Parts: sequence; C-alpha cells; structure tokens
Amino acid sequence: MPVNQNGNNALDCMVINALHGYRDRLYQRDKEHNRPFDTVRGLYLEGSGIFPGSMLRDKTHIQICVRNTRVIKGYFRVPEEHLRY
Repeated sequence: MPVNQNGNNALDCMVINALHGYRDRLYQRDKEHNRPFDTVRGLYLEGSGIFPGSMLRDKTHIQICVRNTRVIKGYFRVPEEHLRY
C-alpha cells in the first residue's frame, strides 16, 4: 500500500484512481449515469494557522488532476516575480 510522505501523495493518487476506475466500470454498464469525470479538484488543508486561532493555513493548496487531457483549452504561466511575497 502506498504511503503519503515527503510531498509524495502516492496514497491519495491511488484512492482517486481506484474511485474513478470503479466509476468507469459502472459507466460501461450504464451510459446514462456514472459518466466519468474529466477533472478532479482537491483542497488540502496543511500547515500552521497564519495567526493565532486562524483556520487559514500557511501550506493550504488546491491540486487539480486532469484525467482527460482533451478538455484542456489552454494554459498560462505565472511570471516568477509574481510568486515572491
């Protein structure tokens, strides 16, 4: 069984892939329901509060998994100087 550690989300990935594999198999039997998802988004609450009592965390982030690359319409890169505080 994979383990999430040191920034590696192998277990999370396995769970998402298993869930969507199951949905794909259901879809093969019933095309009206259980349509596969093209993308999956997850919110990860990590780190310490940004001030005492805060629910906002300093390492909270969103991850997006694109399962069907045909749905990508375009992309952009954030300039390096915009990534600095």
